[in-house]
Amino acid sequence: MSTLLKRILSTSLCVTSFFMFPATAQQITPGGIIHFRGAIVESPCEVNSQQQQIEVSCIRDGKLRSSRYNTQQIAMAPESLQQIASMRMQYLNEQKNLAILNIEYK
Repeated sequence: MSTLLKRILSTSLCVTSFFMFPATAQQITPGGIIHFRGAIVESPCEVNSQQQQIEVSCIRDGKLRSSRYNTQQIAMAPESLQQIASMRMQYLNEQKNLAILNIEYK
C-alpha cells in the first residue's frame, strides 16, 4: 500500500473513533441533584403569652383564627389547630415557671 493510502486510512480510523468514544463513555449515575424553588404562602402562627395563658393566632385561607389556652391545655389543642401545627411545652425547671413552647408546622 502506498503511504498516502495508509495515512488516509489511519486518519479516518482516528476520526471515526474520536466521534464514537463520547457515545460509549457516558455512564448512567444512580444519583443527582434536584433543585426546588418555591415560597411560603401562609405566614406562621403568632404566639403571645401572658402569665399562664397562651394565645395562638393563625391566618389560614385568608381568615384569622385565634385560640387561647392555659399551659395544661396546650397539648390538647382543637383539631383545627392540630391540622396546622403540633405544640409541645417543655419545662426548664421544677417550679414550672420557665418553659419552651415548641411549635412544629405540618
